[in-house]
Amino acid sequence: MIVLNKSWIFLCRQAFVPLLLCMFSWLVCGCSGRGSSTSADGRVVTVSVPPLEYFVNAIGGDSLTVRTLMDTNSDPETFQPGMGLMKDISRSDLVVVTGVVPFEKEFVSNITSNVQDLKIGDAGRGVDYMYGTHVHSHQGEVSSVHSHKGEPDPHIWSSVKNARIISDNVYAMLSETYPGLAGYFHARHELLRHRLDSLDAEYERRLAEHPAFVIWHPSLSYFARDYGLEQIAFNLENKETSPIRLREATDNALEHEPSAFFVPEGLPLDRVATISDILGVRPTGINFMDSDWEGHMERIVNTISPVK
Repeated sequence: MIVLNKSWIFLCRQAFVPLLLCMFSWLVCGCSGRGSSTSADGRVVTVSVPPLEYFVNAIGGDSLTVRTLMDTNSDPETFQPGMGLMKDISRSDLVVVTGVVPFEKEFVSNITSNVQDLKIGDAGRGVDYMYGTHVHSHQGEVSSVHSHKGEPDPHIWSSVKNARIISDNVYAMLSETYPGLAGYFHARHELLRHRLDSLDAEYERRLAEHPAFVIWHPSLSYFARDYGLEQIAFNLENKETSPIRLREATDNALEHEPSAFFVPEGLPLDRVATISDILGVRPTGINFMDSDWEGHMERIVNTISPVK
């Protein structure tokens, strides 16, 4: 039985996308995935983090195989690729990185010193980075996003507007690496751009009242900036949260009447039970390293602003 991917079904409903184009997008999307293609002809692209899989697969389709450096359960702030993994990566035609995730700098240095002709592509080039999102200020708020102190917020993919930039960069990288497939990549990139435009317009409408949300770690700063939302974080630096910080963040959250409370998938709920009870908001587990980028964004928006 044939099952159409829901993202492309949505496209079919849009008046500006012809039915034939939608069917084409389903046909070329249906079999793309990690290591599953039989028509990739040895073309291998490695991405540093799982969310980048979405963009490479969306544009590359079944013309290449996508491998991921770290899995969805790894911590990007402590992850270190082993020698076996480094050897596998050396067989790739292209390595796509975010340009800001902590482990990438050392990884790129190590791999390029051993594999001289390996192409490294920065998917985050052109993103308007946010700074100070993981720093606690005296008022319990994040410091100025333009202060340029410290490292930029690494969660650049948690934004549809950033996703446009990422998709443009990935398209350019793939076309340069495989020029014979540039036309194929162009068609798929256009479809992806239409989809991102549709998502952005939908999210603008659904989040127009600018609701606040609570989050354990400030991983949705770019998303909050996109739609003018108040993100209230409890654990700013992946360290044990002090009772003072908990009280400040809880008081701040109560003032803003949050509509959602996000916690990392797998976090024991007893750690946030007291906060949840005080706020009257049930915690929702999300995986910030999910390779299903669109599904991840949909879950976030559906939790903050449920479809009525």
